[in-house]
Amino acid sequence: MKILYILISLFLLTSCSSQKAFVQLDGNWSIVEAMGKSTATGEKQPFITFESGKVHGNASVNLFHGSYTLKGSHLTFSHMGMTMMMGSSMDVEAAITQAFEKTIRIACSKDQLYLLDAQKDTVMTLVKKP
Repeated sequence: MKILYILISLFLLTSCSSQKAFVQLDGNWSIVEAMGKSTATGEKQPFITFESGKVHGNASVNLFHGSYTLKGSHLTFSHMGMTMMMGSSMDVEAAITQAFEKTIRIACSKDQLYLLDAQKDTVMTLVKKP
């Protein structure tokens, strides 16, 4: 019985390393933190939607769109564009756009997705929307 628990534990611990099998990236995610800054003070709740290589969402004030590539645990964003309105939570928006620029990989934990930089530091935390 102990062997079964050990095998299940090892399986769960390694599940994040093979993203295609265990993390369904496509869908809607709330952005809850970017560059260490909570997004709770944003004008709108920031979110990101991944759909077959395309990405779009709201960075608190402005809408964004672009492309992404996921190979294993390596994630990159490209061709990103954004509307250019001013608002009261531009600091949240700046943190989100900076996180997009720094992201090179992902990691997961249950219903959360972490975007990581080259030093494997978390630059953005996402929570899967129901």
